Amino acid sequence: MKSFQRKGFGGMLLAIVMIDSFDRKFADGFVDLISKTTGVQQFYQHLGARLISSSHLYFDNEASQKVIDQYLPEGGVIDGY
Repeated sequence: MKSFQRKGFGGMLLAIVMIDSFDRKFADGFVDLISKTTGVQQFYQHLGARLISSSHLYFDNEASQKVIDQYLPEGGVIDGY
């Protein structure tokens, strides 16, 4: 089975959610999530998430925009995969 780790797909999927958050009325780019495992929290925090509790994190609009700019600079176009 082909591995998809370390290809940026997690960041791309998160960026898609963030684009949707900017498009929604009253969301303004804020993304709130609960991780199933504590192992991915470090990844989210590396991207700019703030930890609320042991499994609850959120991205403010500035952090969301940075993730979008990094993983989907073309504004949601995923090419070459």
